[in-house]
Amino acid sequence: MPQITKIFTTAWQNIWTRTQAVAAGVKVFSWQTALMLSLLAWVVYLIVIDPNLKQFVALYGWGFLILGVDWFFLDDKEDKKKPTLPGLNIKLNIGPWITGALICLALLSYRFLLTDFPTALVAWPLVSAGVVIFRQCLRPGFKPTPFRVPNDAGVRQDLILLTLTAALFSCWFQFGILLENILDRYPSLAGDDFRNSAFVVRTSPATSRVPVGGTTLLNTAEAQVREELSGRPWLDVQRWLRDIEAQLPRLERQTIDRVYGIPARAEESQFWRLDADFEDALPNDILRLRLFWVGPSSQAGGYILEKVCLIQRAGLTPPGDAPVLGESYQMECQPITSNLPAEQPETEPTERGRIIE
Repeated sequence: MPQITKIFTTAWQNIWTRTQAVAAGVKVFSWQTALMLSLLAWVVYLIVIDPNLKQFVALYGWGFLILGVDWFFLDDKEDKKKPTLPGLNIKLNIGPWITGALICLALLSYRFLLTDFPTALVAWPLVSAGVVIFRQCLRPGFKPTPFRVPNDAGVRQDLILLTLTAALFSCWFQFGILLENILDRYPSLAGDDFRNSAFVVRTSPATSRVPVGGTTLLNTAEAQVREELSGRPWLDVQRWLRDIEAQLPRLERQTIDRVYGIPARAEESQFWRLDADFEDALPNDILRLRLFWVGPSSQAGGYILEKVCLIQRAGLTPPGDAPVLGESYQMECQPITSNLPAEQPETEPTERGRIIE
């Protein structure tokens, strides 16, 4: 037991000695002091309970953290720590980008100007450029006018180029977020053709030209038809199929509700139109289920998806599916086909859906 106590005492003395040595080398007016004050503020933040007091302490924590980090990268002695661009032997000044990121996180934590992460991501390059401009335009010392325009034409040119580059990065981030939001609203566009786009490039080949949402809807519509015909006598089955046009509004609504839910989980649900026609033929009756996409797409005419189903009376030579016990009919549906561009149905709205409203 005494040996264990001696080991812990020696370790604590070593830690205390090293801490004293580090603290002795820290200047009062330095980036180390700012970071220590930030650390102290965050410790106090964890201790206090009152929400308003926590926000007040966090303000100091963010402030000293941003000041210390920016000061660290401004130190000439830290220039050797800057990363070098491979092959060009150019040192990258990442300090403003890190400072800009901390400023955006601070504003986001208080929901001041920046209310969500996508907005903070778009603002990050511009805030980072603002940090550099602030450094270059700030007058040293205490002057009546704290800001000035840099006298060096080269510095002014660099600041303009930096601002334009930051604006370009912000536009890229915003465009990526916009595409993500569009695909959330219209998931079926992920299967579209982007070869004519000047901005969007598909990095992996599309597995199918048939929109995923359309595939699910047509399969669900087929299941709805099977449910409607289940248990009916053969004459009643034929009567229902011949009157398929009258059943379409209800069939379309039920299909869309089953796929997208109530309320709809995606805005694309309002741009699908279901159509069907029935044909008496030999040896099999033919039911064609068609789905029209009238929303945003790379094709001016939208999409048309079709599924052909062969139906006949049970007990005859089956078209493919084995007869279901107790059913008076047999139905086999072929794979979905897609034709581009699509002919618009008569129920098409007067204005096609737009990607950006």
